[in-house]
Amino acid sequence: MQSHLDKIELLPALPKALPEGSVSGIVARGGFELSFSWEKGQLIGVAVLSKSGLPCILKYNDKTIEFETEAGRTYHFDGLLNNK
Repeated sequence: MQSHLDKIELLPALPKALPEGSVSGIVARGGFELSFSWEKGQLIGVAVLSKSGLPCILKYNDKTIEFETEAGRTYHFDGLLNNK
């Protein structure tokens, strides 16, 4: 994960040695805490907890989404960044 330039990029450079896995509690700029998993090198899903209530921009591959958040609320997305 990378968080810079006001966006959070998921799995930007996943090593081939880690084709599947998950992380939780990883903190991104802007007051966001993320948990996500991947299989066969592809994102399966992501949960974003907003600690600040700021707008969030997520990027995965060629797709970018932007959404408003409320502090203390968790937002869930599938591997294509569709709202769950």
